[in-house]
Amino acid sequence: QLRHSPWLLGGKLVGMAVLYLAPPAAALAGAHGRDAVTAILGAAGWAAMWACYRPTVADYGQPVLAALALPVAAALYLAMTFDSARRTRAGQGAAWKGRTYPARRPPDSAEAE
Repeated sequence: QLRHSPWLLGGKLVGMAVLYLAPPAAALAGAHGRDAVTAILGAAGWAAMWACYRPTVADYGQPVLAALALPVAAALYLAMTFDSARRTRAGQGAAWKGRTYPARRPPDSAEAE
């Protein structure tokens, strides 16, 4: 999906961090620093995330408060996505399945023409 592009990978990681990690970080930082606006905006973003994810959690028979842990799941997914890209670039992408492939090298400019 990312076509082995470091730019697309970076965009995905930044986008997911902004969507899933920034709201709880802002809520906690605002509360700790006594910045009401930051705390309220962060909490509102986190609440919106919870409200959107709550039906899915309920469909799986889990407590609806479990949806508040979505940023933790997102942080794990971000770490696994980055590690997968790192391992693929090193030629170890499918090693967990018992197979490896040579590392992909970007084409030289002379080869591209």
